[in-house]
Amino acid sequence: MCVVTPEFLKSRWFLLEGGAADACQRKVFLALRYVKTNEVPVPLDRFQSMIVENSEQLSTLITKLRKML
Repeated sequence: MCVVTPEFLKSRWFLLEGGAADACQRKVFLALRYVKTNEVPVPLDRFQSMIVENSEQLSTLITKLRKML
């Protein structure tokens, strides 16, 4: 899971991690904090994502992650 914030999108680590995950064909889940889905750049735009900005969305994320494991 990767927590995506506006600041993280500006960093080079975001693209490095995304490219590595894509090359290794790893499953990645993006928790978007104050970032819209259409703002996620390639290659991470193909991974599953969810906006997590409040406690209700966080609870939904936790439930979803438990089901994935």
